[in-house]
Amino acid sequence: TCVEVVLEDGYCILPKHFPRSLLEQCNEDFQPLLDDMVRCIPEGNRGAKRWANGLAFGPPFYHTEFFNDDAVTEIMGRILGEDMHISYYGMDTPTPGAEDPGLHTEIPFLFPEDPDYRHPPTNLAVRFTFVDVTEDNGPFAVIPGSHHLPQEKTLEKAKAGELTFTRLLLQCGDGLIVDGRAVHRGTANRSNAPRPFA
Repeated sequence: TCVEVVLEDGYCILPKHFPRSLLEQCNEDFQPLLDDMVRCIPEGNRGAKRWANGLAFGPPFYHTEFFNDDAVTEIMGRILGEDMHISYYGMDTPTPGAEDPGLHTEIPFLFPEDPDYRHPPTNLAVRFTFVDVTEDNGPFAVIPGSHHLPQEKTLEKAKAGELTFTRLLLQCGDGLIVDGRAVHRGTANRSNAPRPFA
């Protein structure tokens, strides 16, 4: 099950899970917002030609189908518990010419004094893309199982090229659940269009 895969690998893909038509409409609505960010911060705010921004829990980007999904809620609840809550809704968007950003995790291990202690997940991200992701437009890349490893040493090994990233070629409509401790990165956008990732 997806619960087991998240616990073991640090991420799980739910193929064709969200309505593609709604995500394509979100992409259309997002382009003017992205244009405004590019005008205001031409250098990018998450590396050259890469922008991150929060989104409101309201029109045109909020849809019940994204946030009140029974399958996702069950998966998340079984991992995090029934008192979980959503803390952030936002975008990561590399535009044409964006390079690889630094690899990172979303949260640190909770017990750095004992890096071998494997505590349960405390933070999960549910991600979805407004466009099909290809090898060219900057796929999300993750090191499977890295959420179980000592974070500092794992980041050092990843930077040295000693660990293998898996590049996720998601389709518009796929859902992705990721443990916040998994080592991951965006990748370079060699296409001619932005790659908005919610």
